[in-house]
Amino acid sequence: MSVLVLDLGSTFRGILPKGRAWVADVLAMAEEEASVEDWRGAVAELKQVDQTIEELRQELRQFEIRRGIIANREALLRQRLAAAGQVVTPPAGTNESTKSTFGGASDEAPSEASPSREPVMFNIDDDAGYPKITRPTSLEDWEQGLEMLNAAGQTRDRAASLRAHWLMNGGKTSGNSPVRRS
Repeated sequence: MSVLVLDLGSTFRGILPKGRAWVADVLAMAEEEASVEDWRGAVAELKQVDQTIEELRQELRQFEIRRGIIANREALLRQRLAAAGQVVTPPAGTNESTKSTFGGASDEAPSEASPSREPVMFNIDDDAGYPKITRPTSLEDWEQGLEMLNAAGQTRDRAASLRAHWLMNGGKTSGNSPVRRS
């Protein structure tokens, strides 16, 4: 009996009895295994790309909501200035024609990002109309928030600053204080 030695790399190594049909079946199985692995890799890569696309869509929705809020604020301030007698023209980026630049067609129904003619009231717990954000906030968002908190804690009022310093030290006077205790 003669034998045929096949080396199919890491997929299959073995000594097989000679026979064309059987060898062809083994080679087909080895190629099939390689194609299944390739397919699994492509599926994993596709899932990763889909996840990235969804994250980008969520981020775009966040920016659309942010733009809508800012546009509403700008319109409200413009109305207040007009009521006070000051004439201001809206910037070029706030009209409806730029909506198509951001992905919406001008003949579509107004979206959340379009400026409103009416004042808008917000509540802290008012989540109606806005999608739930499942993407974790970015590091830049946290840094910006912490900088805002830090800036809010710093006061330009010297008296308030000294009172805060005194309270932080528990009312103790420092060694270089003009007040001496006996």
